[in-house]
Amino acid sequence: MSQQSAHFASFLIKTCLITLAMVAAANSQAKEVEYEIKGMKCGACVDSIKEKVCGQKGVTKCNVEVGKMTLTLDDKNAPSDDKISSLVKDAGHFKVIKSTPVTSQGH
Repeated sequence: MSQQSAHFASFLIKTCLITLAMVAAANSQAKEVEYEIKGMKCGACVDSIKEKVCGQKGVTKCNVEVGKMTLTLDDKNAPSDDKISSLVKDAGHFKVIKSTPVTSQGH
């Protein structure tokens, strides 16, 4: 192997290691999913959704906001989007409009 090839190989290895470190750092940030919910209008709505969703296996963070009409869950071990939609529907006359992955900052 020529000296130029050795330098190039060393460069590639360093680049790969830096890339892996950056990916690992990005994946270590807490990831959440925010669900927009139609029909949620009051505190009783919030309580009903919390009762159905927040106690589910894998749900470690559960935040329901009536003003934003959202449900936010930690994405790490949370149930599937279909399961969440079903639970929200079972909580009352509510419907998940969309889900959006978000990265929490400062947590």
